[in-house]
Amino acid sequence: MATYTIKILNSSDQTKTYVAFQAPPTGAAVQAGWSVRQTIAAGGAAEVSFTPPAPRTPSLLGKLCALLFQAPPGAAPGRFRLAVDAGDAQAGPHIDFSASPTAPTTIVHGFDGALSVAAATTLGYSSFVTPVGNLAPTLQGDNFVAPFNVVAAFTNSAGGGCANGEYRQLIMGRFSVDGTVVAHRLCESTLMSPDVLREDGCPPPGCSAYGHRACPPTASSRYSPDQATGPQFAMYDQPGFRNMAPGNTYVIDLRFQGSLVDTAAGVTLASHTWTVSGQTVAPRPLMPDEPQGFQSSDRLVGVRQSANLASGVSEVHVLIARRDGSPRLDPTAVKVAVVDAAGQPLAVGEPVVHEVGGQRGTTATIVHRLLPGQAAPAKATLDIDGQVTEMAIAGEPRMSTTYTIQVLNQSGSNKSYVVFQAPATASGGQVPVYTNVWATLENVTDGDWDSFTYTVEDADHEPPRFIVEEGEYAPGQVIVPPKDVNLATVDFTDRSQTTATVTENAEGDFSVAYV
Repeated sequence: MATYTIKILNSSDQTKTYVAFQAPPTGAAVQAGWSVRQTIAAGGAAEVSFTPPAPRTPSLLGKLCALLFQAPPGAAPGRFRLAVDAGDAQAGPHIDFSASPTAPTTIVHGFDGALSVAAATTLGYSSFVTPVGNLAPTLQGDNFVAPFNVVAAFTNSAGGGCANGEYRQLIMGRFSVDGTVVAHRLCESTLMSPDVLREDGCPPPGCSAYGHRACPPTASSRYSPDQATGPQFAMYDQPGFRNMAPGNTYVIDLRFQGSLVDTAAGVTLASHTWTVSGQTVAPRPLMPDEPQGFQSSDRLVGVRQSANLASGVSEVHVLIARRDGSPRLDPTAVKVAVVDAAGQPLAVGEPVVHEVGGQRGTTATIVHRLLPGQAAPAKATLDIDGQVTEMAIAGEPRMSTTYTIQVLNQSGSNKSYVVFQAPATASGGQVPVYTNVWATLENVTDGDWDSFTYTVEDADHEPPRFIVEEGEYAPGQVIVPPKDVNLATVDFTDRSQTTATVTENAEGDFSVAYV
């Protein structure tokens, strides 16, 4: 008899339980005679097999019953259903598909939660090691960085090389210094987003991103024993601040996603996520180096307008692409004159410079604070060693306040938490309906923490109130909280603080501290 094999790739970021069923004919009830349950860790894979029993020769009584009564529909051969975290085939996310007895059928549970039938592939992996949880940056001289490595080994069950197996790294988040948001240039004019994952570097032909076989091997991203087909991959990065100035408060809040992909089949074999988060007040260096002027390898990227997260003051940022390891940049190396849309000059404060980046390059930002009561900046004239360039200023002035909720899990087990805006006070004993789910902090490890930020782009806003409780919901989902549930209320009304730390203790209760 034919044997059907189903390979399940869990490319989500959580351990999941999968149930495979033989699918019934259209409109028929789910067959109860066969199912296989398999729990697979995030980034893992497993196979399940099913061999239909041989049909039995019907008895004389069976033949007579078949003539008198309509036989129930039989199971569809080669048709299957795969459900996720379900007690039966009708509940939970699922996918129906046709399988072949001559080759395994691969189902991919994607990082976005979608289930899909993958193209036939013989590519796999035997190891994939990334950072786990939060990687705290540390002081290294006048740098505040978080070095890390990623290593992986691809396999090919059909033999031959692993040319289709590649690594991809995505990033999102924010760098800030005393409230000034410092841009991180990823590729040409593409900057890091605070909330959208983007590739960490330029793909070919730019070749500053990690894991592309078409790019030459480097010490920070390479395949071995050869770049074209080698199964072994290794990369190195050290994101963070460079050339810090003493006394400033430096904050890093980054989220990474590393994935192994089959470029030919368009399949993600595995995905891991981790964070780089921490802050420090830069100490005074023992032997401070003198700032230097514009280097021959420095390149002017553009001019942007931004708003300070703490004060809301409008700032003009001059962005400069640099090589990692470049000397401290003199903030007066670029002489800046700013005018409004009518060509009238604007008064700006003394410049300061901040530098962020990774192993493959950094971005220096020269910051000029605009004095209050002036028109919006429109154009900047830049003088670098006598070479004058005019640039339009991107962005619009914004008065904004960012609120941060840090959830610390000290409950004794891994938990997921949901953050949503608190409802209006209910009247008449009605149960409040919680809308506006803002974020789910998934699988926070016991003893670790995760954070959520909410930015209001209006100087005259009402301070927000939030609810934090255990659970997983999609952003925007409408929920009604169960009775007697443990939760925390975070209320920024009449508070000068914009950060709250919510801690779940071992007894299951929550405490809130404002910092």
